[in-house]
Order: sequence, then structure tokens, then C-alpha cells
Amino acid sequence: MNETEILLDPASRRTNGQHGIGPLELLVLQGTPFCNLNCSYCYLPDRDNQTKMELAVVEKAVERVLEANIVEKEFTVVWHAGEPLVLGVDYYDRAIARIADIVPREIQVNHSIQSNGVLIDKNWCDFFKRHKIRLGLSVDGPAKVHDIYRKTRNGKGTHAKLSGKLDLLKDQQVPFHVIAVLTDESIQYPDDLFAYFSELGIGYLCFNIEEIEGCNLSSNLLERNRYERYSTFLTRFHEQRFRLQPELRIREIDGAISSVMSWRDNQNPERLKPQENTPFKILNVDVNGNFSTFSPELLGTTHERYGDFRLGNLFSTAIADCLRDPHYQGIANAVLQGVQNCQHECDYFDLCGGGSPSNKLAENNCLDSTETAYCRLQRKACIDTALNILEKDLGIRTKA
Repeated sequence: MNETEILLDPASRRTNGQHGIGPLELLVLQGTPFCNLNCSYCYLPDRDNQTKMELAVVEKAVERVLEANIVEKEFTVVWHAGEPLVLGVDYYDRAIARIADIVPREIQVNHSIQSNGVLIDKNWCDFFKRHKIRLGLSVDGPAKVHDIYRKTRNGKGTHAKLSGKLDLLKDQQVPFHVIAVLTDESIQYPDDLFAYFSELGIGYLCFNIEEIEGCNLSSNLLERNRYERYSTFLTRFHEQRFRLQPELRIREIDGAISSVMSWRDNQNPERLKPQENTPFKILNVDVNGNFSTFSPELLGTTHERYGDFRLGNLFSTAIADCLRDPHYQGIANAVLQGVQNCQHECDYFDLCGGGSPSNKLAENNCLDSTETAYCRLQRKACIDTALNILEKDLGIRTKA
């Protein structure tokens, strides 16, 4: 049996080295494409569409992943896409109850919501606590950087609207983490961003970089050579964290440190395999029940070479059925070839695992390519920063 056949064998529904499928980690449900804001770097093309996901779609999504035997002990339902909170508390109360009715008790289901935060009120706070929601807020920093891109539909900055909501969450003792999109402008202010996020009192901070993806066709951060400036930003941010708030976890820095240490100690854990290029570690479902795997951003994308990345509709297509479909095979084989090409060409592969298919497609126009500007910053710069931190701050030798 060759590598491609292993990848496509529906009997191999559990992790099987590099070439297995799953197990499912994220079930991404795009409850609505609609967003109440109009952020200028958003990649979503359909954010005026106010369609909402019927609860029958939610039920069928959970039934399909259980039927496919790709669920192990737990998975996370990620409510994503437009602005999830426009659907209202009652919608999620009913959706979460339906999911709980379907999933066997021995399987743990976590729920995660990524929100711009401007609709949060006391009712939402009670909901977050009632269901132990993993709440992520999109906050880019102080107003002078946040308001450059994160705007209302009238073109006004949203920071003032958001600030009161952050205070409410703290008053109501609702835990949340932050995802901040870094841009060419914001990486000039590491001290200002650290001071702001430190004041929020959060325990976990994630940095996304402005990407070329979907309908966002340009990024000053990626178009220009910003490797050194971005590395300097990360290093300075870590120095402030290390000195003033060492308990703050930073996904890009601490994740890279963990990867380096695992690699150094020859642990090579399964968790280092990226979700985005391993089939059915992520299942993405749009508002109408169409589904895809790999990067969530691919759902709804069409390409002259790969066609539509939708693999079928939950009401007519089982996950096991699509594994033998030539359409899926073409996509999966191209993603796998891209991973193998990265392995052969890139010195960072053992710490990265092959890169994001959506970024390869957006930047290089193919899935089987290797390096992107995105991976130079979000992968290589983070790993180099981690190596420098380990050698300087902790006195750990990371090189032979």
C-alpha cells in the first residue's frame, strides 16, 4: 500500500502516523456569515449575508463525525465565521443542548466562541459562565492600532465600543483570551501593546498576522520584508512579559519554545502535527451544511486547479463516502505533497510540520508548494525567537 492509499483508506479513521485521518480536534461551525463590523483586513467575502445555521445542520454535523468514528475522548466545537454573537443567547442554549443530547457521555465536548465583543452584555456573561465557554476576543491593542483596521460599518473605530465590554467581562469574572492581529503598523509598538494587554489581566494571548487570504488580497506586513522587525517585536514583547508578567502565556512564543524543547528531547509528540494539513483533524461546516477539511478558510473558496473545496453536504454525503471521491483525493494528495515538499526542503519542518494549505494557496496559488511569507513570520521567526530566548534567558543549549 503506498502513502496515498494509506491517506485515503476509510478504514484508517484514527491517527496513523503522518498519513492517517483525524482524530477530530475541531468542529468549526460557521453559524452565520454575517458580521456586524467591517474590518478592512477581513478575509470573509460574504459577511453581508444574514443567513443563520439551522439547528438541524448542527445536529447532522455531530452525527456525521460520530458516524465516521473520527472522535476520540474529546473535541471542540468552534463557533466561527462572521460574528457568532449576532445569533443570540437562545440560539446557542438550544444548539448546545442538542449537541449534548447526541454525543455519548464518555466524550467531552468543549465549546469555543471567537467574537469581536461589541455585543456582549450581562446576559452573554451569564451564558459564557453557564456553559463554560472558551471565549476568545479579537482585540488588536490600544485604540491607535486597533482602530486602524477594526471598524464599524460606518467606518468608525470600534475600540471605544469594546472597552466597556472588556470591563464588564472582568466585573462578571468571565475568563477570556485575546487574539490580536498584528499589522505593519502595530509591530512598531511592542511596549504599548504589552502595557495594554497586561492591563487587561488576561492569562493567554495569541498573535495572528495580517494574511493574504480570501478577499484580503494584500498585506503590508507580508508584502515587505518584515522578518527582522517582527522578530524584534516578539523579542521585546517577551522581555517585557518575562520581567513584568511572567504568568502571561503567549501562543506564538511559548508554543515555539515547547516545540523546540520537545524536539530537543526527542519526544516528537503527536500534538506537533498541524491540524490544518492533517485530514479531518478539522471539519468545517458552512451555514448550509456544506463541509470541508484542512484550513477553515478554504471552505467557500474555489480554484481553477482544485475546484470547490466543499466536499459535499452533510445531508447527502457521509465523511467516509468522500474519502474515495476523486475530488477529495485531488485536494488531499496536493496537501500531502506540499507537506512532503516542505519536509524535503525546509530546515524548520520538524518544528512546523508543513505549513497551512490556505496560505500556500493564497500566496503561491497551489497546495503542493512550500514556503510562504506567512510561514516566514508566523513559523520561522517565532522558532528563531524561541531559540534565542532559550539560549539567552534560560541558558539552555538548543544546538548540537
